[in-house]
Amino acid sequence: MTYHDGMRFAAFLALVLALVSAASRAGADVVLVGAAGGPTPALVGRGGEIFRWEDGAWRRVAGGVAGDLSVARGPSARDVWALGRRVFHHDGTAWSALPEVGRASVLAADGSIVPGVAHGRSIRLRAGGQWTPLAAAPAPVTAFWAGGARDAVAVTDAGVVRWNGRAWRPVSGAAGALGVAGVDGVALILCADGLRRGGRKLATPPGLAGAPLAAASAARKLFVLYPTALARVDANALVLVAALPEGAGEPAALLARGDDVVVAARRGAVWAWRDGWRAETIVDDAAPAAARAGSPPAVAH
Repeated sequence: MTYHDGMRFAAFLALVLALVSAASRAGADVVLVGAAGGPTPALVGRGGEIFRWEDGAWRRVAGGVAGDLSVARGPSARDVWALGRRVFHHDGTAWSALPEVGRASVLAADGSIVPGVAHGRSIRLRAGGQWTPLAAAPAPVTAFWAGGARDAVAVTDAGVVRWNGRAWRPVSGAAGALGVAGVDGVALILCADGLRRGGRKLATPPGLAGAPLAAASAARKLFVLYPTALARVDANALVLVAALPEGAGEPAALLARGDDVVVAARRGAVWAWRDGWRAETIVDDAAPAAARAGSPPAVAH
């Protein structure tokens, strides 16, 4: 073999190894804990990995946290809130730990107008660069939607209550509430027997087994995620859109991306719906690039 032949072979081998490495990183064993919707959507991994939608794939950007996150949400990839041992915030560039917030076990629901956290009966909202507490809820909070200092809906151990700026008031007709989500400034109560909007239970068709998990709006339509199916709100009823793809896994998040509705599973499978399902790829190729660029270390807990 001549010198030039050897160089060609070495270049070919390097290309093959690079392709194999990229293939191994695509669809990597990522555990997702949440997502951010809006004009710049992102998926968030358990280690603080941020995956943005670029060039037809979910591509990782540098950074992470030292430890595990339990949940992450936000209106865009430039405004992501997450819970681990502390409260964290990602501004589109890097994570910041916020020890001044104190203990937090619940993050404001998808579709909240302002960020917020809760622990026990305490709820704190972020506005004007400050964390402002609301009056203590009647019982420990398990989920809540934050509309602002004068509007919040909380699911508690004693039932669903609504904050009107002065006091917490019971919400009737919301027995069996498991969670809450907001769409276009309206709180939707997710109950064991279906979905309630404005105190009215929406009619549920056959095929929607289990309790609703999340809601999001896309193309001026309200979509609701169930454990095995995607539904759409039509007037005062739910309409079955489609069963989730076989092998989709446990849903972790539902988000809108333009006219698409994206379902992300906890084990890293991502599917988008418009007129049918299509699988999307997670590409975890940021770590080598970050190392070459001298990326800053992960934020510690």
